[in-house]
Amino acid sequence: MKRIYIYIKVWCVDEALLLYSLRGHLGYITDLSISPNNVLLASSDDKRMIRVWVLASGVPVAALQNHADVVNYVRFDPRDGLLYSCSDDGTVRVWNIDGASPSGAGANSAGTLREDVPHYSLPHTNSQLR
Repeated sequence: MKRIYIYIKVWCVDEALLLYSLRGHLGYITDLSISPNNVLLASSDDKRMIRVWVLASGVPVAALQNHADVVNYVRFDPRDGLLYSCSDDGTVRVWNIDGASPSGAGANSAGTLREDVPHYSLPHTNSQLR
């Protein structure tokens, strides 16, 4: 079976120049977030994957997978740079991307799920979100 990748395109708007085509997601992109210092780009998809790239070079630094359903939201905390994700599984996860190094970005590489902070499980059904 052939894999079909979904690409994220990074453009320089001032020069109308395509800088990078970031490949890695196998599902539809559900959200994007740029870190407060404009160094990292995080994305999520409907296949439960979160990917993180260095924005200036397009180098992958993390592929994070710990949700049981679609990841529909990723945001960097402006105070400490932690990455938050939430999913249709009813959970919010907190990720530490500090010290992430470029890698092949296999599942759960170069980023750690923070076990020392509370993770939230929110009871809901998809019908409540409509």
